[in-house]
Amino acid sequence: MVFAAATVLLGLAIVASAYWEKDSDYWLNVLTDFGFLLVGLGAGILAINVYFESGKRQTAMRALRNLVQPSLGPAREHIVTCLCSKFGDTKFQELVAAYRKHQCDPERLLAHERSRLEEVVWDERVVLSEHFAAIAKDMDTLLHVIGWSFDDKQLLEDILCCRAESQRFVRVCAVENLKATPSSISKPFLDAFLSCYIADLSIERLSGISASEGSTSEWIVNVTTN
Repeated sequence: MVFAAATVLLGLAIVASAYWEKDSDYWLNVLTDFGFLLVGLGAGILAINVYFESGKRQTAMRALRNLVQPSLGPAREHIVTCLCSKFGDTKFQELVAAYRKHQCDPERLLAHERSRLEEVVWDERVVLSEHFAAIAKDMDTLLHVIGWSFDDKQLLEDILCCRAESQRFVRVCAVENLKATPSSISKPFLDAFLSCYIADLSIERLSGISASEGSTSEWIVNVTTN
């Protein structure tokens, strides 16, 4: 990378110096052609380096995604299967989209849908808490692996949010939390659910993973990006 940048700079310097040879058209043409040749060569090397660096990053991110899939995969499958069986795939999608649309305020959901959501999450809170505890642990491990200096700040933000929201849901569902009620856990659940998907989407973005390779379901992509 350094060599390529130096080649470009050298080429530009030669092109600039060529104009000092105004008295000789021959040297002006020779130096200009040679300078632009170096610029083109350096730019080509830079492009190749960027391409290979991108490929290395994608390979690394795919490995990191495999690190968190043992927790994200089962949680996603359990949640979607459970909620879709109660609401239907389309209705659950609409509920999540409405939650996002109303600034993540569950009180603005339709009353009967909110009550059903609260009932399902309350009944499943023990299993869901185990899933989100595993996700929080894996996200913490992922943070340690990539480090705080990782240059994609959006990914770091999404991972931190996923860890925080997952931990919050676990705390709310804790047995010793006597204040926990069906109405008190619906928002922590939806926030944790969405943050996990968003974190996974960020990892997929850097991994170059397509839908045919096991990308997150299309409707969640639409919900979380609208």
